[in-house]
Amino acid sequence: MSGHKKLQGKIAVITGGTTGIGLATAKLFVKEGAYVFITGRRHKELDDAVKAIGSNVTGVQGDIAKLTDLDRLYETVATKGRIDVVFANAGVAEFAPLGTITEEHFDKLFDINVKGTLFTVQKALPLMKDGGSIILNGSVASVKGTAAFGVYGATKAALRSFVRTWTSDLKDRHIRSNVISPGPTDTPVIDGQPADAIARIVSTIPMGRMGGPDEIAKAALFWPRMIPVLSQVLNCSLMAAEGKSDLRMLQRIPCLVTFRQDALEGWPPSSGFRAKAPHPIRRGPATSLRQER
Repeated sequence: MSGHKKLQGKIAVITGGTTGIGLATAKLFVKEGAYVFITGRRHKELDDAVKAIGSNVTGVQGDIAKLTDLDRLYETVATKGRIDVVFANAGVAEFAPLGTITEEHFDKLFDINVKGTLFTVQKALPLMKDGGSIILNGSVASVKGTAAFGVYGATKAALRSFVRTWTSDLKDRHIRSNVISPGPTDTPVIDGQPADAIARIVSTIPMGRMGGPDEIAKAALFWPRMIPVLSQVLNCSLMAAEGKSDLRMLQRIPCLVTFRQDALEGWPPSSGFRAKAPHPIRRGPATSLRQER
C-alpha cells in the first residue's frame, strides 16, 4: 500500500542526532511514522535539529560518555512507555599516527565511542520492547587499517564485537543487534579533518566521492523492519531485506557487508526476498563482501 509508513507508531532513540547521519536518520524515521528522541551535546544545535525535523521529536541535551546524562535521557524517554529502536550513532573521530598517540586522544575516543555506546544500549534495555532493534554506527575503519586511524578503528571494531555478543545475550527477548559500517561519509566529523587526510580517504573510494548522510540513513531504516531470518545475522553492515526495490537501493550505496555464513542456516525464508548465491553457502568463519560501483 503506497501510504504505508515503515515505522508507524514506533519509538526510537537516536544519539548524536543533531548533525550528519544521526540527523538524516531522525528525519527519515519521523517521515516513516516514528516518534524520535535525539541527543546532542550543544543546546543550539539540538534546538536547530528539532526545528529541522519538525514534529514527533524530542531533543535531550547530553553527552553519552556521562552516565548521568544517559539516565536523564531515559527518564525523558520513559514518558512514552517503551523503546522500539535504539540507534547508537554518537561518536567522534580523530587522526593520530602511532608514535604520536596521547592518553587524552585514546581516552576521548574510547570514552565516547565505546563506553558511551555500551551504556547507551544497556540503560535502554529496561524500556526496550521485546523484538526491538539495536543499531550501532560502526565504520569500515574497523577492518581497513587506515593510516593514522588506529585508535578510532579499534573503537569501531569494539562495536562489531558488541553486536555479536549482544545477539546471544538478548536472544530470549528477540532483540536484534546490528552494526552499520559506512565508508567515508560527508559529515561535520569529516569536515574537521585535515584536507590531505580527506583527499587520501577519497582516493580509496571506487566511486570517487564520499557517501551522504541520507544514503546511510536509508540503510539504518532496514534494521527495525528486518524479516525474522535476518535477525540471526550477527554483523551485517547493509543487507537487502524486503524485495528487489530494496536491493536496487542498497546496490547504489558503497558499503562493506560482513556476516557469519553459519548465521544464514535456514535461508531463504518461505516468502519474501530470495537471494541467489553464485556458490553454495558453507558453514565457516566470517566472510566480507565489498560492494563497489
